[in-house]
Amino acid sequence: MWNGMRRAIAGLALGAVAVTTSGCATMGGLKQAKLDRAGEDAQSDSPDARPNTMYGMCRILRAQGKTEQAELSLIGLIREFPDFSPAYNDLAEIRLERGRLDEAVKYLEDGIAVAPTDPVLQNNAGVCALLKHDYPKALAHFQAAAAVAPYEQRYKANVALATGLNGDPDSGKALYKGVVSDEAAEFNTELIKKMLAPQENIAPAD
Repeated sequence: MWNGMRRAIAGLALGAVAVTTSGCATMGGLKQAKLDRAGEDAQSDSPDARPNTMYGMCRILRAQGKTEQAELSLIGLIREFPDFSPAYNDLAEIRLERGRLDEAVKYLEDGIAVAPTDPVLQNNAGVCALLKHDYPKALAHFQAAAAVAPYEQRYKANVALATGLNGDPDSGKALYKGVVSDEAAEFNTELIKKMLAPQENIAPAD
């Protein structure tokens, strides 16, 4: 069932979720489930420059393939500066890359607790909820992301996707209007209907 859903998700047209597979939901992005990263210029609002400097070093370490060092540095960063929300995203991404979905969710939830209006955190939490088949929770997170960043088409596409997966593909199709082409909206809607059919009796994962 899981592999079947993965294949179906991978087939969705343009941005149905923006995980990147870049943030777990472009379902154009849910191919391999990666999370959206905070912008390259992500910074703390604090006048203290240290968290921004530390975060920049963490990104350099990741770019160099030194993931374990980056992870330890990120953990130290949020221990010292718990309000620095981009670090939670990076930690969640690292955990998801290792297949540790529950741990990724925990970091995202911790980040949302300190930064509830961070749209990247909300979107990625929605993607992870999709991966756990918890569609109502996914929809709530995607709606929160879209409310903060209404200009971001991926978040709107993810709201449409989650609406469809919550058992209302026709309403989801209407929400795709202006976000993807009519052809893509039709394709996504039909695929969502096929995804729903064999999963109607499947409860969300714990």
